[in-house]
Formats: sequence, structure tokens, C-alpha cells
Amino acid sequence: MAKLAYVMLETPQLEAMQTFYCQQLGFDALGEDDGTVLLEGPQRRVILMEGPQPRLAEVGFAVASPQHWALAQTRLAGLPGFQRFEWPLFQGEACSVLDPEGNRLSFGLLAQEPIGANDALPGRLQHVGLGSNSVPAMRQFYQTDLGFLMSDEVFNEAGELRSIFVRSDAEHHSIAVFGNGKLGFDHMSFEAPNWNAIRDWADHFARFETKLCWGPGRHGVGNNLFLFVLDPDGRMIEISAELDTLPFEQKPGRWDFDYKAYNLWGAAALRV
Repeated sequence: MAKLAYVMLETPQLEAMQTFYCQQLGFDALGEDDGTVLLEGPQRRVILMEGPQPRLAEVGFAVASPQHWALAQTRLAGLPGFQRFEWPLFQGEACSVLDPEGNRLSFGLLAQEPIGANDALPGRLQHVGLGSNSVPAMRQFYQTDLGFLMSDEVFNEAGELRSIFVRSDAEHHSIAVFGNGKLGFDHMSFEAPNWNAIRDWADHFARFETKLCWGPGRHGVGNNLFLFVLDPDGRMIEISAELDTLPFEQKPGRWDFDYKAYNLWGAAALRV
């Protein structure tokens, strides 16, 4: 059992990104060191690093308990790119591995929950979407090698696997993978408590004249409400609500590759 703890992004425009995430996504900048900025808000944490182009640098997961951590280390030790490291966000030693597309995933016991301004809109860091050239290889890694649970799969008319949604706890997905040929970051999602909070986020973005790039809508997969905006690097940022929770024994669902999988209400980003 693990939950998404942070996302680390490389950016060529650190100042603009920091301003956007603080002003519009309710983060506080808690520290800066050698071109790296730690941003925290209520139940959300993002790390920005200077780099030559927008890139997903790392996805961090907090393991639920010392007992789970002992089991996780045994599984992680046999995976590609395994290494141990120490970092203040984790208690003691943490571990990282690489998925088949080269995305770095880190795991450990969280040192402390993120803090932030009490007046910020609610939006818990909830999941990350990844682009892929080989969704079957990613399914093998996340489901079989890493031990996440498959929630839903999306297939096209030829029977080719186009998307997967895997969970590391009871919520429908903490990782989504889309076969769009664009490796790395697809989007990240912040979970609001309800539909009224989605409205409040939309009004909040409007005050900055930040236009929605997708939504409001309701995903078929996961059944959650959503809206999307773009950050200064052009990354998709999702505000979501009412994502399904699933029992441990739930078998994976199967969806056709059409608009209903991604938006029951209409227009969908199919990542073709």
C-alpha cells in the first residue's frame, strides 16, 4: 500500500512555474537550493528543478507503514535502476527504480505530510498520467513487477492495449498510462472533495484569466469529475473529484477506445 507523495518536474522557466504554482495552485515555496524549489500546499507537494526542457524528473510514493516498507524493499531490489538514497522528505533510507520508459519512481516512509496555506483551495495530489510507446510493457511492469493493482484497461478495435489505470491503494488509479508515443509526463491530478469544489477551482482560474483546456467533464474510467488547465510549460493539470474507490479483489474493467472512456459527457482527449 502506497500513495502518491510528490511529483518532481524539470523546467526551463523556473520563475514562471513557481509563480503559477504558488498563485494559482495554492502552493507555498518552502525552500530553494541550487535551482530546485520545494512547493507545498495542503496535501500536495511538487518539486521544481531547473532544466533545459520540460521533463518529468521523478514520481515519489509514500509507503503506508514500516511493515509495508519492509515488503516493498524486497520487491524493489530486483527491479531495473534500483538504488538506495537518503532525502529529507523520507525517513531514513529510500529506494528508486525505473519503469520501462525510463520514468524514475521513488519509495519510502514519508518524513512528514505536506503543509501549506490554510486558505488554499482543497486539492490533494492524487495521480500522475504518463505517455508511452509500449503500454503492454508498462502494464507488465506496474502490475506484475511493481505489484500495483489493475483497475481498468482500454483497447482499440484491433484489440491493442491503449491505456491502463493502476492503483497503489483503494483509489481507482495513482498511475495512468496512455499510448500516445509521447514519453514522460501526460498530466497530474489534484483531488478536490466534491463538485462544488470543482466549480470553485474554475472560478479561481478565471480570476487569473487562465482558460480551461478541457472540461468540465466526467471520465468514464474512474467515474471522476474533472477540469484541466495548462501550466506555463504547457503541462496538463487536472482538478478532479469523486474518483472511484475499489476493493482489493476488484477485477480490471475493460473499455473501448472511444470518447466514453475519457469523457462520458462529450469531447475527449484520446491521446492518439
